[in-house]
Amino acid sequence: MLEPVEDSQAVVRPEDDDNIDDEDLEGANNSAAAGAGNASGATSNRPPSSAFHQQKLPAWQPLLTAGTVFPVFLIMSIAFICLGVALLLANSNISELSIDYTDCKRIGDRTPCANLVKKPEFYYNYSVCQCRLEFKLDKPMTGQVYAYYALTNFHQNHRKYVKSHDRMQLSGRRYSDLDAECEPYRTSADGKWIAPCGAVANSLFNDTFKLMRRVGSLETVPWTVKGISWSADVARKYGRVDTWNGTAKPPNWAVPESARSPIGYTGDEELQVWMTVAALPTFRKLHRRLIHSDISAYAEGLPAGNYSLLVNYSYPVAGFGGTKSFVLATAGLLGGRNAGLGGLAIAVGCLHLALCCALAVLHTHAKRNRETDPYYGMDPLHRALLENTPTGASSADTASEDGDVSVVARRPRTT
Repeated sequence: MLEPVEDSQAVVRPEDDDNIDDEDLEGANNSAAAGAGNASGATSNRPPSSAFHQQKLPAWQPLLTAGTVFPVFLIMSIAFICLGVALLLANSNISELSIDYTDCKRIGDRTPCANLVKKPEFYYNYSVCQCRLEFKLDKPMTGQVYAYYALTNFHQNHRKYVKSHDRMQLSGRRYSDLDAECEPYRTSADGKWIAPCGAVANSLFNDTFKLMRRVGSLETVPWTVKGISWSADVARKYGRVDTWNGTAKPPNWAVPESARSPIGYTGDEELQVWMTVAALPTFRKLHRRLIHSDISAYAEGLPAGNYSLLVNYSYPVAGFGGTKSFVLATAGLLGGRNAGLGGLAIAVGCLHLALCCALAVLHTHAKRNRETDPYYGMDPLHRALLENTPTGASSADTASEDGDVSVVARRPRTT
């Protein structure tokens, strides 16, 4: 008879040879053949004995301790603090002058322009409130000078506002059947397609400025609208328009786009700057660039002196509680004036310096404890095992009662 054993294999006893029938013998032979097949399959699936397949490639596994990490934090803190100081010094060399003209008063009767432009009969008739602001530039602005307009509390990042335009129309590839997102500024009252359509274009900033310098008489400061938009927008994002037939201007515009830029949207850089919506409710957008000429007084920038700013005030901001400003500024390697980046770099450097000091204290404390206690830092099991190991057997393996080696430890050398 066949009896099961612990390794689940059939063992044939000699005294039972007479009782084995043919079926039992055939079953045993089949089991042996299956076992041999499994063994050969396991051998054939074994990966090659190379160092890569056996995961025996040399590797560097650094042991990060307080003593090895705190120098890294020290180097990083010095680097960030130096970077922050350099950014703040570069930022201090940028000149900037901001003039808030929200409450500018009309020339003549001194009526606040903000009270006039918020009246529907004034704004929708495209009237202009003209006011003048006088200011003094104590130091010259050296380098390329830019003129900006700045708005506050104007949420250009509203979802419906951002989507209210037709990108195909602005690229010059669509003249009719405009995107439904442009509603209610998609078609005019007489059924013509609005060019450009949408709320973004309809709310285009329409205040204009004229900057003059007092040198005995008023001298107009030369500036240009060319070059205020990104070159990629001019070349790719906005296109030419072949015909303006069947189109109408946006309701809030005084003149159609064909009068602003006959060749199409690619030539209207003011519109391109406005269509690049701001992420925050307080923002500024580029309005003009100072023209530098070698034969003029503006070759090196904007000279110091007295200036007069003539404003054609048309854009209402009182309805949403906003303000308007005219900004003159130069630029550095990282753009306009912004002390936040330099301050952030110094703050990160100070944080790394604080962590460096903490790690240095920890490293000193641990080193002092290791000098007085040879078992400092060990887990309680190894510590108890080593403390109870005789000195003569300090390098021997410690075995359990059943003879299995459970812990292999070596008593540290003390001086």
